[in-house]
Amino acid sequence: MVDDSGNAVSGVTVEAVYDGQTVASTETNADGYYDFQVSNEDNSLEAGDEVEITTDGASDTIEWQSGAAERLDLSGANAPDDGGDGSTDDGGADDDTDDDGASGGGGGGGGGGGAGTGDGPDTDAEPPEPPADVDVESDETADLAFDSETGQTTATFSEDSAVASVAFDFETDGTVNARTLSAAPDETGPAPGAEAAVSQITVGDSLTNNAATIRKRVSQDRLDEIGAPAEDLTAFRFADGEWQALDTDVVEETDAGATVEFETPGFSYFAVSATGEPTAAFDAPGEVDAGDDVELDASASEDEYGEIASYDWSVGGESLSGETATTTLDDAGDVDVELTVTNDAGETDTTTQTISVLETGDGDGTADPTPEDDGLPVGLIGGIVVLLLVLVGLGVFARGQND
Repeated sequence: MVDDSGNAVSGVTVEAVYDGQTVASTETNADGYYDFQVSNEDNSLEAGDEVEITTDGASDTIEWQSGAAERLDLSGANAPDDGGDGSTDDGGADDDTDDDGASGGGGGGGGGGGAGTGDGPDTDAEPPEPPADVDVESDETADLAFDSETGQTTATFSEDSAVASVAFDFETDGTVNARTLSAAPDETGPAPGAEAAVSQITVGDSLTNNAATIRKRVSQDRLDEIGAPAEDLTAFRFADGEWQALDTDVVEETDAGATVEFETPGFSYFAVSATGEPTAAFDAPGEVDAGDDVELDASASEDEYGEIASYDWSVGGESLSGETATTTLDDAGDVDVELTVTNDAGETDTTTQTISVLETGDGDGTADPTPEDDGLPVGLIGGIVVLLLVLVGLGVFARGQND
């Protein structure tokens, strides 16, 4: 926050107001920055609700989203008399709501600034103990540097790190720690697809829930090892107990490997893996008799890089699951069997076959006909033959009597 002369204004109270109630409050620091988390501890806020960020003389609104970050420049606020009263309300610069809040942030000198930028020790990375079950191949801490031409603050890492850079779209300072791991640790489980590069990235507390742009490197040797082109690389972030896919672009390819870029809403473990669509395939009989059990087998389905995570069947409107499934088809006619497979990266493929269900009988779909001879049923023919024999017998008897 700056005054009309462009000088930083400290001690200005900044509040977040929802439904007439102050839900967070802090003050600008010596450089004119502010930082707080808009908490939803009583669950009254819903996604899309408008929260007013206000000071004495300036205000703006944000749409509340869990885990989101907003950059607001409230320059133009009135400076406090006598340096302000120094008061703060619950929240403050160090309020941490573990992704259950939205950050509000303010402008610095020259109109810059941003959400959750803070200043001082809470922007310095303090990495936790590394996971004990995997190897740490590199561990590097880099300073954040602001570029006034791009408006970005970036930490850049050496070629030894799988992380090339971490950039914020606002001015801040501090450090970023990046560890390159030999594999995903037990606490996350394997990343989807074929893991190409796994990292743990740590930033200062006031930056943890801020969006950033990350670039990661994957060596050509690793791409050759997993048999993947760079275009098949996808970045994942571990959050809420699962690996979540991020929109990923390949920004550079050289003989040494590839560099991908992706946006993240916060910081944790990150993996870059080769992923692709699975192939759905199954075995099923082409014909069955009505009432017979039908065995379905999807073991022929494949995934090039990862694993098939689920098998979902639709058989004549009936839903089944599992790599193999058994059902009974009672009604004659054609029945469509549809299989959808989903791999561990969340990608799907679907295939369909048709089973002909026959009426119970000789297998040609019709019941056994009544034997006929010259258009007359066999039973009728037999009756006529018996009658003729009786008449012949009577004739013989009569002729004997005459003799």
